[in-house]
Amino acid sequence: LGHVSVFVLVFNAEQPRLNATVQNMLLLLEECFGWRLWCNVALLFTRWYMDPKSQQRRKKSSDQIKQEWSSRLRELFPTSIVQALPDKQSFPCYFVD
Repeated sequence: LGHVSVFVLVFNAEQPRLNATVQNMLLLLEECFGWRLWCNVALLFTRWYMDPKSQQRRKKSSDQIKQEWSSRLRELFPTSIVQALPDKQSFPCYFVD
């Protein structure tokens, strides 16, 4: 291959967790690929059901989750993410059923 196009971080939207295990995995990836890793990160949330009942049951919108997770990652990796995503941009986020 030659280069990595994207790192897709997949989370269960019903129970999204950024626990110590995930944080350690991200630290290891950053050690391997450097701060530029964050230029190629996308967040994917599974179990984001689109039926009316599920939409009413959700406590947060996709935009709120996008902002929240981008902020959480920015807190954990402040120096690297500021270099990769200036001006407080959010990571690309995708929501799938």
